[in-house]
Amino acid sequence: MEHSRQLFHRRLFSSEEDCPSSLVKVSNQILGKCDGLPLAIIAIASLLANTGRSEHLWNQVKDSIGRALERNHNVEVMIKILSLSYFDLPPHLKTCLLYLSIFPEDSIIEKKTLISRWIAEGFIHKEGIYTAYEVGVRFFNELINRSLIQPVKKGGYMGKSCRVHDIILDFIVSKSIEENFVTFVGVPSLTTMTQGKVRRISMQVEGKGDSILPMSLILSHVRSFNVFVNTVNIHSMMDFKHLRVVDFGRNSLLENYHLANVGRLIHLRYLSIYRTAVSELPEQIGHLQCLEMLDMRWNS
Repeated sequence: MEHSRQLFHRRLFSSEEDCPSSLVKVSNQILGKCDGLPLAIIAIASLLANTGRSEHLWNQVKDSIGRALERNHNVEVMIKILSLSYFDLPPHLKTCLLYLSIFPEDSIIEKKTLISRWIAEGFIHKEGIYTAYEVGVRFFNELINRSLIQPVKKGGYMGKSCRVHDIILDFIVSKSIEENFVTFVGVPSLTTMTQGKVRRISMQVEGKGDSILPMSLILSHVRSFNVFVNTVNIHSMMDFKHLRVVDFGRNSLLENYHLANVGRLIHLRYLSIYRTAVSELPEQIGHLQCLEMLDMRWNS
């Protein structure tokens, strides 16, 4: 309990500041419900950091966790606390967080890449004197401050990349499926029998094998097509009419012919062929008047 209290207070108060006496009792009750789970403590503390320092407001959060959870399994406690954190988000941050469900488990996601995707999807716009990218940086930092994504040290720099904790990823994947935000292909544990329009596709595969898009999927409204697996089964671009984001990055089997019809994707804003076998861009890429980001690092 003492370690729980130290972690909780470190997130909420400065080193010179003590917990106000009016909040000591409710703090201990909240920590009792977290049952020593570090991620739960950080998540609830991050939620309270965005709430006024009022005993009444903190009691509301405590009651929202649910009295019955004190007798339940740890995972159920976590899901309840993450639900509180999720529903406390403003709409723009909910959308940006859900978008992270596209990436496979244990992915290290570059901040610049993620923000460019948010912009291409239309989640972020210029605000006054601030560019869309500067607004995206603010959103990125807000998600870190709320402990919903974790900064990662990469190439000697801290905070230029991030990852999503496995429990949080499981939570946002379930939300994405529930809201038909992302359709997952090639993940046996995720059965997404989508009815109607598909908005975003994340092609993954667990272990050895390959993935193909089910014939039942309606692709005419897909806005984002992401292939996180080595495969030659890239669906014909002719079936996609409204794509804004295409990510073939790290698919070492991707070759020039896979990009043959990319020039027809007139709405395309983001294209990644990072670490692929592509050696030449089609001349038709010049037709992509909306293209803002072309990532062709480390390929042939």
